[in-house]
Amino acid sequence: MARAILILLLFPLAFYLAPRAVALVRTPTNLNESLDHGRAYNPRIVVIADHERNTLAALAALDRMDAALARVRRTDAEVADQLRALVGQIRIQVQPVLNQTNAQVGDLLGSLDDLEGQLNSLTDPVHRIGGTVIGDREDLGRILAQAHLIAGEVHRARESARSGADNVAGPSR
Repeated sequence: MARAILILLLFPLAFYLAPRAVALVRTPTNLNESLDHGRAYNPRIVVIADHERNTLAALAALDRMDAALARVRRTDAEVADQLRALVGQIRIQVQPVLNQTNAQVGDLLGSLDDLEGQLNSLTDPVHRIGGTVIGDREDLGRILAQAHLIAGEVHRARESARSGADNVAGPSR
C-alpha cells in the first residue's frame, strides 16, 4: 500500500518535473539556435558581443582605477598630515631658536656699529697727530741739519783755534 501511495504521488510529480527537465536539457540547444538566428539576422552580432566583453573588462579596469585613486588619496592625506606635523615642529622648535639668533645678531650688529663709531672718532685725531708728527719730523730734520752745520762750523773753528794757538805758542805736544 505504501508503494501504491508512493507511485501515485510520483506520477503527478513526474508530470510536473518532466517538462522542466526537458526544457533544461534543451536550453543550450535553444541558445545555440537563437545565436544562429541572431547571426543570420545581424552578422555583426559576434563583433558586438566581443565589444560588450571588452567593455565589461574595461569596467573592471575602472574599478581598479577607483581603488588606485583611493590609495593615492589616502597617501596624499598621510603626506599632508606629516607636513602639518613638520610645520608644527618647525614652529615649536626652530622658530624660537631663529628668533633668539635674530636678536643676538641684532645685538652684535649694534655693537659693531658702536665700535665703528668709536674707531671713526679715533681716526680724525690719529690723522691730525700723524700730520703733526710728519710736520715735527720735517722740523726736526731741518734742526738736525742745522745742528750738523753748526757742529761742523764749531769743529772747524776749534781746529782753527788750535792751529792758531799752535802757531802762537808752538806745538803743545
